[in-house]
Amino acid sequence: MSHEYVLPFADPQSVESDLVGGKGANLGHLTAAGFPVPAGFTVTTAAYAAVVTSDGLVPEIRALLDSVPDDAPDELERATTRIRDLVASSAIPPAIEQRITAAYTALGDDAFVAVRSSGTAEDLAGASFAGLHDTYLDIRGVDGVLDAVRRCWASLWTSRAVAYRGARGFGQDVGIAVVVQTMVPSEVSGVMFTANPLTTATDELLINSSWGLGEAIVSGITTPDEFRVAHRDLSVIARRLGAKEKQVVRDPRTGVGTIEQETPAADRERFTLDDAELAELADLGRRVQRHYGDYPQDTEWGYADGSFYLLQSRPVTGVDFTWDEELEYWHEAGPSADDEVFTRSYSDSVWGGGCTPLFYSMRGKSNNRGVHYALRLWGIPEVARLRAFRYYKGVPYWNSNMEAELLRKSAFPTARAGMIDNVPPAWREDVMQAPLSIGAYLWIQLRCQLKDRTGGAITWRKGHDQYVVDGVQKANGLTAEELRRLSDEELVRYCQEMDAYDVVYVEQVWTPFFLHARDSMGLLGWILANWYDGENEMAFTEVLTGVPRPTQTQVENTLLWELARDIRTSEALSATFAAHDGASFFAAAGDTEEGQAWLQRYDAFVAEHGHRGHANRDMFHARRHEDPAIDYRALKSIIAAGATEHPTVAEHALEAKRQRVIDEIAENLSRKPLGTLRAHLFRGLADYVMTFLLFRDDERHWVDRVTYSLKRGFQELNHRLRDRELLQGDDDFYFLADRDLYGMLRTGGRPPLADEKIAARKRRFTEVESGELQNPMYLRGYRGADDELLAISDGSDDGVLRGAGTSGGVIEGRARVVRSIEDIGLVQKGEILVVNATDPGWTPVFMAISGVVIETGGILAHASCLAREYGMPAVHLPGAMALIPHGSQVRMNGDAGTVEVLDVAATEPEPVEAVTA
Repeated sequence: MSHEYVLPFADPQSVESDLVGGKGANLGHLTAAGFPVPAGFTVTTAAYAAVVTSDGLVPEIRALLDSVPDDAPDELERATTRIRDLVASSAIPPAIEQRITAAYTALGDDAFVAVRSSGTAEDLAGASFAGLHDTYLDIRGVDGVLDAVRRCWASLWTSRAVAYRGARGFGQDVGIAVVVQTMVPSEVSGVMFTANPLTTATDELLINSSWGLGEAIVSGITTPDEFRVAHRDLSVIARRLGAKEKQVVRDPRTGVGTIEQETPAADRERFTLDDAELAELADLGRRVQRHYGDYPQDTEWGYADGSFYLLQSRPVTGVDFTWDEELEYWHEAGPSADDEVFTRSYSDSVWGGGCTPLFYSMRGKSNNRGVHYALRLWGIPEVARLRAFRYYKGVPYWNSNMEAELLRKSAFPTARAGMIDNVPPAWREDVMQAPLSIGAYLWIQLRCQLKDRTGGAITWRKGHDQYVVDGVQKANGLTAEELRRLSDEELVRYCQEMDAYDVVYVEQVWTPFFLHARDSMGLLGWILANWYDGENEMAFTEVLTGVPRPTQTQVENTLLWELARDIRTSEALSATFAAHDGASFFAAAGDTEEGQAWLQRYDAFVAEHGHRGHANRDMFHARRHEDPAIDYRALKSIIAAGATEHPTVAEHALEAKRQRVIDEIAENLSRKPLGTLRAHLFRGLADYVMTFLLFRDDERHWVDRVTYSLKRGFQELNHRLRDRELLQGDDDFYFLADRDLYGMLRTGGRPPLADEKIAARKRRFTEVESGELQNPMYLRGYRGADDELLAISDGSDDGVLRGAGTSGGVIEGRARVVRSIEDIGLVQKGEILVVNATDPGWTPVFMAISGVVIETGGILAHASCLAREYGMPAVHLPGAMALIPHGSQVRMNGDAGTVEVLDVAATEPEPVEAVTA
């Protein structure tokens, strides 16, 4: 049957890639869908097979390939040259020649055509084979077409094509088809990627265009115009004028074939497409992408006589798409500008590293709405037009432009130093020196008092007890059993209500955190720097070191310490602990009477604190309710520290010292003019700041309840989706947005490319969490900007690494560089912890270490707050984990913010041995 050898694009069989190759199948799909594809046909793989079989070429091809040793490129070139000669000179059987002739004649009288190879392994998502097989343009006449077809067949056997197939594991028993397509006499042509392959942005199209035929771009002989167009509204994001040095056009001398010629000077200086044409072309690209299940496409196009033509479409290959932009659906602000800078430092400090798409789609939303509410409240809506967050490859980023404007417009220079971490070092001097109008500042404060509908100005004054009384029941959410009894719609509503609860909370605390507390700490520092003239050079840090009552973290850690003490002082429990690692210890503890009593105390501890213990804030990470191995590691670390003194003793001593410092400062101020007023203002301010710091720690205990309750809701949602075979793996649901999961439960359908998105996002998140890959600290647009904006300390001539002190004190010790919370059980007493950042799961280790160096976060970072509560030095040093050798002896000075490497150990510190009584 004739269709085995030649198939018009419109034939139903023209979508079968094993028959028409990848390029031919794509053209068949596009034609069937009604896209503007120039007419044509495909000489099928069956025709090629018939030719090489009838001429007896197959055994000879195999013999020539088998004769080539491995890693012998010269011999491979000789063998493949011989194969190409054999194929190109082969006779085309009359039946096939007649069908090619008939199909070509049907395109019109001596039509100009493009003749392109179409391999069966070509234009696939995993391997494009781009440029490996031949293309011939502007062919005219039957003889020319037949000759071009033979040459395309022969191009299957170039040495580079053979090597490529071997490297990709395709083998050499492959076929090839040949596409013959009417030539478009393009005035402008080019390529269009429906997602940006340079930046992996999937919310924009990248278009290259030049004068004449597209071969000028494909062959690299010209620099095209470049355009980026937004998927959302087809607006032009950016344009770059290309030199367009040359163009490929039909040969005017012969009327057949193409030539290269210089582009006229006037055409070089103007863009090839205007905005309306770009919108029309980009819309064509969007429709093509939707046709292919929304997977990004690499297309070729031509423009002639006022119309666009689609010449080819294939999947974009070799690009790490993660579809991050889809997680930004809730953004109220428009797209961020190309020159806006985003920093990783905020999420490193506040969120604790990697972030799953599900968690970001909710926590990013609540934080974004909180800051935008505050900005409108403060009367600076122009800053609220900026996006606060961007998600990039597993990590949330904070808008540094927004941070810089916030400081310029709402903070006195004296209050900016403590909040400058999210501003790139290259900008800091300018931001620190920018003046602030007192009138503008007072206007912000007045608006907060008159217009704040949340009551946020007094939130932390109520303290943690507010949530114990008013909110903890709601924060605790429903039990797993109660969630199972909900209908699908009730379950969705539960998750949305818990999410909304978080939004309201963030709106409530943003102004107190980032305006009142910031300025109170700045004013406290100013008072001590300008009014106090005593001998205590570390007065500011010591006023903040210690707490008048235990924080929730201290309560939690004290209970863990007592549980660890009971193990250490019990022969039976100690033996069980040494014999059983991780979660198995808790099962084995019930085998003894002492162990049973201990488990009762532990169960009571988990009942109140089971939602904690996680590596960072993301709900992906297990809580102690889910994994008792978390507490095994914590107990191991505490036991290794060997402390026999109850933690409250040190806590009371620190607080007594803090009160003595406050009394000494107040007495010093009282001797100044208006001394009573100065001392009263200082005491009130110190109390206000301390109340905030207490709330700063306690609120995380409360927020973690909300997160864990929300996690249980999504776990139940995931259980239902897996039962309905809409999701596969246990943790796949973390790698889709919340609205994707809601939609799946409600409709029973799956979002486009769900499997691809889950796999890509999971891979990147895992790489970030493991430390295998580290995202840049700064982004400009979609590209890393660290070289331009980040100044990492590499030490000065005196060998001292200079950062910023966030908790006072000087200590010497051995550095323990810890990259994963899984390794906190290895930390030994007195060591200095060097870590990117910490979160609740890290807190037990603070009872063992003597100091902490963090890579990100300032005076309010989790590690900094805990260091002050436990009375140890802390230093913020960007790049510390790379700069401080693991196991080296170091001296850290939390007063000066320095770390000095004294001695690099020949071996790493020994791991903690099994614990005995």
